[in-house]
Amino acid sequence: MKRSKIRGKKALRTIISLQLIIGLCVGQLAAANELSFAQSINENGDQLQTNIKGELSAPLVNDQSVLQYLSSNKRSIGVSDPAKELTMKQKSIDSEGRTHYLYQLQVDGVPVYGKYIRIHLNKSKRVTEIRNELAEAPIPEIPKTLNPKLSSEDAIASLQAHLENALGFEFQLDDSIDGRPLANSPESTLMIYPFQGKSYLVYETELSFVAPKAGHWIA
Repeated sequence: MKRSKIRGKKALRTIISLQLIIGLCVGQLAAANELSFAQSINENGDQLQTNIKGELSAPLVNDQSVLQYLSSNKRSIGVSDPAKELTMKQKSIDSEGRTHYLYQLQVDGVPVYGKYIRIHLNKSKRVTEIRNELAEAPIPEIPKTLNPKLSSEDAIASLQAHLENALGFEFQLDDSIDGRPLANSPESTLMIYPFQGKSYLVYETELSFVAPKAGHWIA
């Protein structure tokens, strides 16, 4: 009789232990597949995902399939036509085989300053994270015209004149030795710049020079 009670207690402890182990395993599996969300709501009442983590897609084999994935989730990222309104600025693959995309918002081909979507894929090419900077703050009304009064050359010349006056010396943008440039060529990109509730049409201009003092400026 005593032996049967002892065996009964051992069997009960075994069942309880198995239930605990199974419960822990199920909990870990559930946690591994949980998605984390950060949301905001746009002016149309759509819930925009600002930051999503988890296994979010089937394998995306190329750049086009990544863009198609964005198109299928356009309401949650706040872009009505990703193929038209997003431009890929950067793509990189890290040492672990993970792929990282950086897209920038654009309007009629003009990029919007500071408005990006970052997408991260694991080595199996599945989306594991989306960081949606478009949803962090509403974009002010876009300028009525996207045709600038000044050219990119005007913007470069204006920034050079401003810097020479501020720095107290003149500099050349085309210094070279044996035909090889000593600094990067000046660049000026037209973009939409949201600032304090308004949007402005501006040039982001980058200048580099080596003499009489080395300098690198972006304005």
